[in-house]
Amino acid sequence: MSEIRISPIHPEVVDVVWPAAREMLEPAVERANGRYHVDDVYDHIMSGDTVLWAVTSGRDMKAVYTTRLVEYPRCRAMEVAWMGGTGVEEWLDPMLEVLEDHASTNNCAHIEAFGRSGWTRMLKARGWGLDASSFRKELPNEGQ
Repeated sequence: MSEIRISPIHPEVVDVVWPAAREMLEPAVERANGRYHVDDVYDHIMSGDTVLWAVTSGRDMKAVYTTRLVEYPRCRAMEVAWMGGTGVEEWLDPMLEVLEDHASTNNCAHIEAFGRSGWTRMLKARGWGLDASSFRKELPNEGQ
């Protein structure tokens, strides 16, 4: 087994990995119920607002995720909005370590992540707590 590496992808080279990254991110973005399209994620990455990270093992890209800094009135946070890939058991702990280091380096008070409820058990075992639940009700839209 090759060593797991987690690296930020500079916007200048995103296009090299984007086809594979897009494929990994699409399932997560599709769960956003029409609020985002994967092209929106790409645009945020290319603007520098969001950082794309690659999780690799040898020459294989196992996963990708995005981070961005969030400025609240009383603190700064690191947000993980999108993640996709395979073999999470292999790379989750190294990824969380890099994420925590990156958040600390950027003077973040905490890290927040959004995802499906299946993450709760895995993250709770690693010191994360459930912050809130999101509720949604679709409304009829006569104009569409």
